[in-house]
Amino acid sequence: MSCMAIRLIGVIPDVNFPLEFAVFHNTMAIISFGGTSTYIVLFSISMRLKNVYNLFIHILGILVVIFFFLFFTGIPIIEWILTLLILVWIFTTIIYSF
Repeated sequence: MSCMAIRLIGVIPDVNFPLEFAVFHNTMAIISFGGTSTYIVLFSISMRLKNVYNLFIHILGILVVIFFFLFFTGIPIIEWILTLLILVWIFTTIIYSF
C-alpha cells in the first residue's frame, strides 16, 4: 500500500483545483510515510533483537520515526528529509546485507 501511495504523491497539480490537490497529496503522503515508517520500525526492532546488523541501521530507523511524527507539522523540508532518511535506511540495509 505504501509503495503504491508514494507514486501518487508526485501527481502534477491542477491549478484549477488547489484544495483538492492538497488533500490528495497529504492523504497519499500519510499513507506512504505511515506504512513505510511502520515497516522500518518493525524491521529495525527485529534486526536489533537478532544483533546481526549494525547499530547505525537502528539509529536510522529511530530517525525515520521521529521525522514521521515531525511530518505532521506541515513543514515541507521535513517531508524531503523523511524521504531521504527512508532511502538511506533502505540502501544501508541492502549494502550491509552483502
